[in-house]
Amino acid sequence: DLVISSNSLDLLINNASDNNILSPGLYDYNNRETVQSLGCSINKYLLTTCNIKKHNQNIDFLSGASLFFNKKIINKIGLFSEKYFMYYEDVEWCTRAIKKDIKLEIVKDCFVYHRSKISLSIELKFISLINRLKYSIDHYFYLFPLVLIGVVLSNFKIFFNKSFHGKYN
Repeated sequence: DLVISSNSLDLLINNASDNNILSPGLYDYNNRETVQSLGCSINKYLLTTCNIKKHNQNIDFLSGASLFFNKKIINKIGLFSEKYFMYYEDVEWCTRAIKKDIKLEIVKDCFVYHRSKISLSIELKFISLINRLKYSIDHYFYLFPLVLIGVVLSNFKIFFNKSFHGKYN
């Protein structure tokens, strides 16, 4: 579900080091001017995530859709945790990287065009909410009560929309 611009690999290789994880800018496959992600941020209270749309903002994690790094990074922080399977695995992995002083960077003039799903099924939304709780327990246990309240309210919103609007949003 990715198309890589012609010069991307050269740019990633030229910017790689033993102490950084890189990502090209992620753009919409069908509308190549539309930014999907130039890194991502995490809400410091509820641990929700958001794609960054402008360069030079603080990056908390990089989307797992496209990552480039030296093998030495895996030796420092390990592989993605199988505990997360889908959603928050990139968040958790990048959190471990930051804790080891590894830099997260978007390479300018490096582009990937990504086909993304417009909406998620209720099952995938539920998996994401559960993984946010797991992430809280693993890295920010003191936030767990607040994150749990946010997850419960999110579930009510999902089911409320389905009950009254016939769709899961």
